[in-house]
Amino acid sequence: MHIATIWSTIELIKRNELKNQVRLLRQRGKTYSEIKNILAIDIPKSTLSYWCKNIGLPNGYADKIDTYNKFNLEKARKVALANHKIERDKYLKSVSERNRHLETVLKNKDVAKIALAVLYLGEGSKCQRGSLMFGNSDPFIVSLFCRW
Repeated sequence: MHIATIWSTIELIKRNELKNQVRLLRQRGKTYSEIKNILAIDIPKSTLSYWCKNIGLPNGYADKIDTYNKFNLEKARKVALANHKIERDKYLKSVSERNRHLETVLKNKDVAKIALAVLYLGEGSKCQRGSLMFGNSDPFIVSLFCRW
């Protein structure tokens, strides 16, 4: 026998032993991630799934996976919420910085009148004649409207 044939036979035996271990753990209800951690292997989950395609899973496995997914979903929501808050804070800061120059521009009365007219067109009521209604709940915008 050639040395290459011996090595390929040894590799085949090791691979079959690994497959058997994976199948046994899967029969016991382990997830593919758990199997990878237990055996300390770096094999794609798709390969593990292929090896275990005809393996029956134990009773209660669906409940285990449901609980596992809910736990991971809760973790993902918390991370997403924190990331969303960071992104929103960055956005609001950039809007504030980009519009900071408007404070000096709006000191000009003519510019302020134009801004007031635009603000009223967007937020004011146009249905009753002779009345002035403003429909914004943001205290800063209402205060700005009253000041101008």
